[in-house]
Amino acid sequence: MTGCGHSNDNVTDQKQIDSTEKGKNMMNGNVLGVRKVGFSGNTDDLRSPEHFAFETERLIIRRWRESDAEDVRRYAIYKNGSGFEAWEKWPTELNECRKVAAYFATNGWAVERKSDSRMIGFVVFNNLNDIEDRLLDLGHGFTHPLTSCGEVAEALAVMVQHAFDTLDIDAVDARNEKAWTDNTAPLFALGFVELEDKMQMTREKWAARKSKQERK
Repeated sequence: MTGCGHSNDNVTDQKQIDSTEKGKNMMNGNVLGVRKVGFSGNTDDLRSPEHFAFETERLIIRRWRESDAEDVRRYAIYKNGSGFEAWEKWPTELNECRKVAAYFATNGWAVERKSDSRMIGFVVFNNLNDIEDRLLDLGHGFTHPLTSCGEVAEALAVMVQHAFDTLDIDAVDARNEKAWTDNTAPLFALGFVELEDKMQMTREKWAARKSKQERK
């Protein structure tokens, strides 16, 4: 079973991976044991993907690379065929996909699966430079036919923790089409609650979930 309702015989059996204790813990928002990998140079801005990456047992969350273009193309084909056009269509021509990767190199994090070195998705803080009312707008996109719900939730858990660790915010918001369950299911798995026009995780609720995990 891969994605949130997709299956693909060419992908490792992610159902088995997600049934492990670590997989269950990551889907529940446990980010204990995540390793932050620093790069040489200025590391003053802890929010920027230019300066560090995260590593879990099965994922690397890092700066985008030009070599991600082919995986960007796979995501664009999936996204453009999903029926959910909350934003403009992504380009599928390879040179244009390289431009997308270059743009996101300083504006978001690519999520790489360690088992096959494939970029399976991305996470971005949409309003990082203009946060209003202490609410961070979290965006994410994953090639769900090639990705498990557990992998998506794992990446999102790392970045939600990172946001609360480094930003003066009260909550993380996520805006997705409600019917796009591929995108919303991992958020529900992490405990995000559905509000009128968005899903939200407050700092207090996240801290309580983390404390609960630490006591196990």
